[in-house]
Amino acid sequence: MSNSTGEAGRLVVAGPNLTIDRTSSIPELRPGDVLRVQDVAVTPGGKGVNVCRAAQGLGLPATLVAFVPGHTGRAAAALLADERIDLVAVPCGGELRSTAIVMEASGRTTVLNEPGPPLAEGDWETYRLRVAEQLRGARALVCSGSVPPGTPDGGYAELVALAREAGCTSAVDSSGAALREAVVAGAGVVVPNLAEAEALLGRSQGHEAVEADLPPAVASAVGVGSASVESPLAGGVDVARAQSLAAQVAGAEGT
Repeated sequence: MSNSTGEAGRLVVAGPNLTIDRTSSIPELRPGDVLRVQDVAVTPGGKGVNVCRAAQGLGLPATLVAFVPGHTGRAAAALLADERIDLVAVPCGGELRSTAIVMEASGRTTVLNEPGPPLAEGDWETYRLRVAEQLRGARALVCSGSVPPGTPDGGYAELVALAREAGCTSAVDSSGAALREAVVAGAGVVVPNLAEAEALLGRSQGHEAVEADLPPAVASAVGVGSASVESPLAGGVDVARAQSLAAQVAGAEGT
């Protein structure tokens, strides 16, 4: 259990949809065949976790607020503790989702993401309160990654409003309704890749046209038009994006 509430200069990372990544390699992925994978690595995952890792690398204190469902959630919490990632665990029903990442010898990577357990009534409100507690005296809020089924479309927007009330800057790295509502709520920084930005605008235009049409906070984001469009997750790209996000938020002034 975290005891970091009120630590000045901290990043609060809202990464509600924690996962356990199972990353493996294989010569070739052949759908329909029974295959044996190699070099399996099991690690806690999700964009919020990557932001915390990036913050560690920059020497910034960070606290992750995440749902921790069931036995598998407790296992992920133990793995995060091994990495010395400060965690505020919010219990909920079900079991933690997992992500299968299969890397082929050709360099192609296939990612199978589970949605996560659906939230019950009151779960999001509890989560929102835990984030609000952590924002006291914090430097910034980063909302990063997908949200569990049952999260309000404006869930991240609610957290952006909490950050504003606490005098913190806010950044959002997500997609779909969560990203759209956060932009409307006035998030200080958002980091869509090109595909996410095009979805936000409702049309495909290409890099330069998208940057011209997006609001300034979006157009200046580090992810727009980046290589992450070519490779939807591919660990290295995801981590690089988290590093850029952590660095940008760390340099922002609270508003």
